[in-house]
Amino acid sequence: LLQQRVSTMAKVGANSLADLVRGSGQHEEIVKILDKVSNILWDLVMRSEDSDVSPKSLIQYDIWPTNLMFKYDEFGNVKSVKLLDFQMFSFSPAVIDIIAFVWRSANDDVRECRLDELYHIYVDTLNGILSDLGSSTRLTFPQLKKHLDIFSPWALFVVCFFLPYGQVKQNLPLGTLFEFCDKEPQKYYDILIKAYEKSSSYFPSILLHLESQGVFKSICQLYIK
Repeated sequence: LLQQRVSTMAKVGANSLADLVRGSGQHEEIVKILDKVSNILWDLVMRSEDSDVSPKSLIQYDIWPTNLMFKYDEFGNVKSVKLLDFQMFSFSPAVIDIIAFVWRSANDDVRECRLDELYHIYVDTLNGILSDLGSSTRLTFPQLKKHLDIFSPWALFVVCFFLPYGQVKQNLPLGTLFEFCDKEPQKYYDILIKAYEKSSSYFPSILLHLESQGVFKSICQLYIK
């Protein structure tokens, strides 16, 4: 039942985002892909996890600002960061956490201009941890980029599943959401469309970020040829 609810939420999220930007020449190709994958997005996520390319690790699985705690130095600069709340931890492909962070937590500047810098930090940090643990496994930057392509459905899922619900969750109890998903998904769709009116250009811009990072291209090439 939970899998079905997740699938429904992702489908409604994809459909609502497609309709939000439908008619915009800038998003024409994006809308075509969202229309094509909305019914199967969760299936594509599951297919991507069948890949054995990305090494697996114990991941937090729910990285977003509320679950991040920062420590600052005396000048107000970030000194360190820690993840909190491991209720959803899972032994899964390690790349999922960095995907979730980028598409749930990073701001426009990072997504537009500094992703490679972030990915290099991720690779260096991961390799340092592996070395400290006595593991000979290492991850290169080209390997990470390949993993990001393979797990491109995850990036789209994060944007279609987590971000839309994040706009309405304070006014929509989880029990009510599940009831809508089980019986009246159109109600969830209507709530999202109304909520988007308050989000200005946030969702249209993040869809363009997905496109510029090759997420839609990878999905088309690897999963819906």
